[in-house]
Order: sequence, then structure tokens, then C-alpha cells
Amino acid sequence: RDRAGVLVMNWIVAGLIIFSFASPGAVVGASYSIGGAGLIAGPILCIVMTLATNAGAWMLLQIKLAHPNVHSFPAAGELTFGRGGRFMGQLIQLTNFLLYQPIAILLCGSGVQGVISPTGCLDYFIVPVAILCLLITQARTLKNTTAMAYLCVLCVIVMAVMQVIFTFVWPKNHQDATYGKASLFGNPQLNHGPTSTAQNKGFIKLMLGVTTTVWGYVPTFLAVELTNAMDKPSDFAKSLWLSGFMNIVMYVGVGLPVVANWGWMVEDPINIVMPWTCHATGAPSRIWSALMFIANMVAYALSSIALSQACQQAWAPNFSNNWNLADCLKWLAITLPAWIFSLIASLVVPGLFIMLAWMTAITVPWTLYVYPAIIYWKFRLMGQRGGEQTRLMQSVEELDCGETGNGTPANRARDHSLVFGLTVLGVLAFITCAVGAVGKSVYADLHAPLTLGCGSWTVHISPPSAPSPPAQSCAQLYPGA
Repeated sequence: RDRAGVLVMNWIVAGLIIFSFASPGAVVGASYSIGGAGLIAGPILCIVMTLATNAGAWMLLQIKLAHPNVHSFPAAGELTFGRGGRFMGQLIQLTNFLLYQPIAILLCGSGVQGVISPTGCLDYFIVPVAILCLLITQARTLKNTTAMAYLCVLCVIVMAVMQVIFTFVWPKNHQDATYGKASLFGNPQLNHGPTSTAQNKGFIKLMLGVTTTVWGYVPTFLAVELTNAMDKPSDFAKSLWLSGFMNIVMYVGVGLPVVANWGWMVEDPINIVMPWTCHATGAPSRIWSALMFIANMVAYALSSIALSQACQQAWAPNFSNNWNLADCLKWLAITLPAWIFSLIASLVVPGLFIMLAWMTAITVPWTLYVYPAIIYWKFRLMGQRGGEQTRLMQSVEELDCGETGNGTPANRARDHSLVFGLTVLGVLAFITCAVGAVGKSVYADLHAPLTLGCGSWTVHISPPSAPSPPAQSCAQLYPGA
């Protein structure tokens, strides 16, 4: 707490929250990304995208430091482009938060299923898990999620270590030809003929691998909101370095050994590959599933709290935010619409991971790269008009970067390079993610069967896939499983 007794966070906690926001999903998809992009190209892409994403968040930080009254991502757009800027900020940020929540509930349900009944029906676990997710949203503010962030980071770290260990204790059997040796750049399917369906699928897997690096680290979504809760907002740059370093270490530290040991055609999520499913009922797999449940529940809380705060500002701007019964019921009512949508979507929408691919293309590149670059460019133009704005910007630069003013040629060159580079990267990322989403939608073997329900009451939206191998195949390929 600060001297006034208000709860605040330091830069370390802010960095952990940034990491916790997407890492529960990224840790189960890092291997798939490196398998599709290549053992060398995958880590390079991760490093480049992480640094570029941090650059976009740094741009928002400069606006926040110069204008402390900017309290949200859309408000930064309103400062520079008026109502249109605010609308676009709300559209891309809140759409992402809303559409991610059904996927988080699904992952939480999958985690509980893996603990209780790995071969059972997932739908049976969705409703109770969704109720827990609703309860955790009642934390109300990101400042109240500090303990959750620590817990989530711990879970993700243990999940990552366990994945690597599993590749050694559950090695790919030489008789299992499903997974092949990875390439350094791209994947082996790209080497098929130019009109080969296999090559087309290899290209889509490359695009999907890049897509994972795009959505796997997204500090821009919470950059402004987190600085509101920090005791020293200028330290947010340190939060970006911390979270970015953790993201790269997790991505490379998990992806490389898993792909090296299990081959490039691993799945997303990782726990549906053959070596894993053959050991799904064992204690190690159940423990890992429990950690996945906890981590994804925290990720749900972070996105749902940010979304609920936006709803509260629109629907109940005079909300007193006390902890009496009346205010608790008001906050519950505010959070219910998004929760009801998420629960229904997680139960009745087939192919939620296809929706994730499309959601990434539609919202993430614009939020991470293009939108911050454009509003930062306008912010700098506003500063060149002189007066108080220039003075504020100069003081911000001197404090945060040790620089001596906005008008120097070095600063202008830096700004032009950042704005141009992020805008181009954002457009390229959108094209890449969109191509990956199209391919994931078109090729049936790149997504799970589109069904509603499970067991005897399964409704097939798409034609059912070929029957799974008989149970004894695990015993043949992995004796003792």
C-alpha cells in the first residue's frame, strides 16, 4: 500500500501479471509452434515478436506517463483520435477479452477432466468450472490478482518442466511413425511438391506456428490498466523486460526439447499427442492437468476482470466499489452477461480453437502493433505543436529513457522507425494469422472433430473422423503405459 493506504503493485508483480495473461495457453502450444516453424526459425520468431510487442506496450506507456488521466487502452485512442479512436480501442480489446473467455473455460474444464476422468466427457465439467470462474471474477480489480499471478506463474513453470521431463520418461517409440524429425527452418511437409496437399498443410502449420507466437504474449492488452495500479508507472518498462524474458525462456525452453524428442508433428494442446494420451490416467499426467486448470482459471480472471471493469464504467459509472452486500451483488450482475455468453459458447460452439485462430487474426495484430503505433504517431504529432504537451513529453523521456527532448533528430528517427516497423509487422501478422485460420477451418485434420455433446448423445457437425486406434496400440507402442 502507498502512504494513503491505497493498494498498489510494483513492477515485478505487473510483469508477472502480463506473463500470466497468456502463458497458460502458450505453454501448451509452444512445442506446436516450434514444430511448425522450425528449430531455429521458431525461437527467432518468438524473440522478434516479443520485442516488437514490448515496443507497442512501451508506446502506450509514453502516452500514459504524459497523460496520467488516461486510464484504459481505449482512452489512449480517445486522447489522440477522439471518439473514433476510443471505439476502435474498445472493439479490438474487449472483443478479444469476450471471445477468449469460452476458450479459457474449455481449458479449465479439460484440466479438471484430466484430473478426474481423462477418458470421460468434457461437457460434464464445463458448468462447475464455469461457476468457479465466475466467482474468481469477483476480485474486481487487477490489483487484487497479485496472489493469483504468483500462483499462475508457479503453475506454468511446473507445467513447463513436467512437459520436458515427460519427453524423456515417455519417449517416442521408434514404431510410432506419427511424428517426424523437425526441420531447422519450416517443417518437413514444406518439402513436398508445389501442388501437394501435404505441402499446403505444412504451410498452414507454419502460419499457425507463427500465430501462436503472436497470441502467446500480449502485454499491450493490459498495459495502461496495469500502470494505473502501479506505485511508480515509469517502472512498467521493467515489467515488460521481465515478462518478455520469461516468455522467451518458456517458449524456447519447452518447445525445443519437446520437438527434439517427440518430433515436429506435436499437437496443440500438447497433452493430446500419443505418448501423452497413452499415460493420461497416470498420476503425473493428472497433476499436470490440475496445474493447467489453476493456471487457466487465473488467465480467465485477468481477462474477465478487465472486461467487467469496462462494462462497469459503461453501465454503472457511479459504482462505489465497496465490499458490502449491495455492491457485491451489483458487481455480480455486471459480470453475469459476459459469463453467460462464455458458458453457452463453451458448450454449444463447435471448434472453439478455430474461433481462437480467427479471434487472433481479427484482434491481436491490431492491438499489439498497429493501434499502438498509430496512436503513438498521432501523440508525437500533438507534441510537436509545442506548449504543455511538449514539456510533458520531454520530462517523460528524460525520466524513462535518459533522453533530452522530442525534437531531436535521433528521437524523430526512432519514432518513425518504430511506427513504420510495427505497422508493417501488424499487417503481416494479420495476413499470417488469417491464412492460418482459413487453413485450420478448411483442413479437417488440423482441428478437432466439430461435435456437440459427447458419448451416446454426440451430434456431429462435420463428418466423424476415422475410428481411433484400438486401446492395445498404446500397450504395443509404449509397454507399461
